[in-house]
Amino acid sequence: MLFPENRFTAAPEFSELTPELLCGAPGDDPRYCWLSGRRASLAAPEGDALLMKFGVSGAETLHLKPEDAAKFLSLGRWDGVCVEDPYQELAASICGHLTQEARAARRVNLLLREGDGTISGDFTLGTGLSRLLPSLGVEIRDCRALILTDPDPAPIAAGLSNLLTYLGAPRMVLRAIASPLSAADIANIPGISDTTLLINASSFGKAPDLEAMPIESPDVLKLFPALAAVLDLVDDPIRTRLVWNALRLGLHARSTLGLRVIEAREATESFTGRTLPFPAARSILADIRRDASNIVLIGMPGCGKTTVGKVVAARLMREFVDIDTLVEHRVGKSSQRIYREDGEEFFRLHETAVIESLAGQHGLVISTGGGACLKPRNRMLLALNGTFYWMQRPLSKLSTYNRPIPQARGVEALYEERAPIYRDLAERIITVKSVEATAAEIIGESSATRGAL
Repeated sequence: MLFPENRFTAAPEFSELTPELLCGAPGDDPRYCWLSGRRASLAAPEGDALLMKFGVSGAETLHLKPEDAAKFLSLGRWDGVCVEDPYQELAASICGHLTQEARAARRVNLLLREGDGTISGDFTLGTGLSRLLPSLGVEIRDCRALILTDPDPAPIAAGLSNLLTYLGAPRMVLRAIASPLSAADIANIPGISDTTLLINASSFGKAPDLEAMPIESPDVLKLFPALAAVLDLVDDPIRTRLVWNALRLGLHARSTLGLRVIEAREATESFTGRTLPFPAARSILADIRRDASNIVLIGMPGCGKTTVGKVVAARLMREFVDIDTLVEHRVGKSSQRIYREDGEEFFRLHETAVIESLAGQHGLVISTGGGACLKPRNRMLLALNGTFYWMQRPLSKLSTYNRPIPQARGVEALYEERAPIYRDLAERIITVKSVEATAAEIIGESSATRGAL
């Protein structure tokens, strides 16, 4: 038996922190809590905010040290708690009853106090994976997964492996990574030839550092001959470098923000006794992604990105940033002078530095220079938290006044070079009309965005 079936563990004695100091006066406690081990961001909202989206009011997110979490779970006057790492094994230890999924994973992400006072624990990640993996083209019964962890693995990695095995996946391999993996390293991983699902359970690629992941290179991903999908447990940024590079190779790839939303849905059903239609979770996820995503306007110089972008930002009450203007402020002179005195390469170096400074931010409207997307690195950085809108305008109507590159090379030549890149990046294509009509179309497309779980 993995955990005690009949009783939850006795609460230890704490002289320095009484139940009253920990939980407040009787009647002050929130009935429902979200015990969080992560920092909040616009991309991954606090748990109480997620529960509120499903109609659970009065919940509270708690960030506690492990020892304080133990006291709270044992002594707190709560009715239900959502539990994140690193508290999930602790939560399992206080349960009088565990679901089969929780037993298999040896951890709990949902606690519920029953009418008789006993505590039940569930691990609802199984529900999310059962929904998510088929949408990635992976059947659990055929899944051969490689799970990447930090050298000191987060407990969720082993829990995920145990759960997938319980759900019927035939093989799991855990591999710790700390430095770039060479082709030889990849070749030596057991079962690499038939790995169909790659899961990142390490901290690489996580905001705010956005550290490059040792295995994220497209060339390394190509060494997985049977790889069909990538799942990244990092949910901020919205689209990690690993996910971006996998998508570039035509693989299915997703972060786990959708699993977090499903966790809130499952908790709401348990807390309230209401049955929620699954499309509600999909709609809420789309709203979160839309609000967190930057609107990135791409297109030829003179197509109206800056003018339209300012109107879009004002209507959506977002911050507007113009990359060319930020480069000018950074260097201390106009784009025309930079090109004339320092050359295009100098401008592009500072352009990349500006884009790097924006990569971890959310909810912006970004007007890119016409050539900002020429560098693969710029495209990847803008894609981390961005949705690309390609603004198309007839070449004859482009404004080339005071624009050094169009004047030097000609609009037609530039378009032939850049159009394939714009087309490849574009998640929305916007035909430029009047400023007001174009802004309204972008806002409408943004509001209509829906993402699968």
